[in-house]
Amino acid sequence: MNYIDENSGLCFEYPSNWELQLDKNLLTLFNANNGVGVMQCSVYAIPSVHGFVVGEQLSQYLKNNGYDEFVISNNGNVSYSSIVRDGFFWRYWLFLIKSNLVLISYNCEYEDRFKEESIVQRIIESVLSSSNFLI
Repeated sequence: MNYIDENSGLCFEYPSNWELQLDKNLLTLFNANNGVGVMQCSVYAIPSVHGFVVGEQLSQYLKNNGYDEFVISNNGNVSYSSIVRDGFFWRYWLFLIKSNLVLISYNCEYEDRFKEESIVQRIIESVLSSSNFLI
């Protein structure tokens, strides 16, 4: 299946057995039949990308959401982090597309963290290869 948002430049492929729900600025993806986690995506317009440091923004987002200990990794224009808290595994990605900031998260119970890993990674790779990045 394909998702395309021409306004934000966000586009990606996702498995046909996953459901996609859109509620205002929140896009949710999951396998309703036998999935173990939920992937969510939000797109935020930003006034200027000049001097914008994605890794710093992800760090601030995590701090604002109660995470005290985390490591931010950077790969080109993408910053990401994996966190374990209260028996749950969380993964976050943050990057720019056009003049939009895109935040994607995936979470599941800690013991299930590898069950959908390859699917989630394929979706992220699809986003990164298909979307109209600001470079």
